[in-house]
Amino acid sequence: MKPDDILDDSPGAVPPLSTAEALWELEIAKRKIRVARSLLILLGSLYIAYYITTYLLSTEGSWEPVLEALAVGTFFIVSGLLTKRYPAGTLSIALLLYLVYQIVLATFYGMDGLLSGIIWKVIIFSVLIVGIRGGVQFRKLSDQLET
Repeated sequence: MKPDDILDDSPGAVPPLSTAEALWELEIAKRKIRVARSLLILLGSLYIAYYITTYLLSTEGSWEPVLEALAVGTFFIVSGLLTKRYPAGTLSIALLLYLVYQIVLATFYGMDGLLSGIIWKVIIFSVLIVGIRGGVQFRKLSDQLET
């Protein structure tokens, strides 16, 4: 690394990391991905369990919400499992589906459905964003370590 590289303030100019620093940053990125992966699997499982339990305890429930929950929950679980192989892309698609699903729910049930549980929705959104950033960082550091 040249002394001029440290003073370079052009956009995207980052001094190269040492191998130990890069490995540490890689481990942090893996943790971010792992947290987002666990959240997706947990979210899908809880979603399916909640709707099945609600249906079984209800006297006049219909199968439509349960089938919807099975589809969405299964997608989140599969996304969580695929995150290990394709972190940034899978988390991006899962985030997009989560946002679209929330918007669709808001159109059918009004703003009350969108605002109920807003804290959990913000936490889920934030964890998925951090996971996506971790996936991008992981890819960048992996490429850097390979060269």
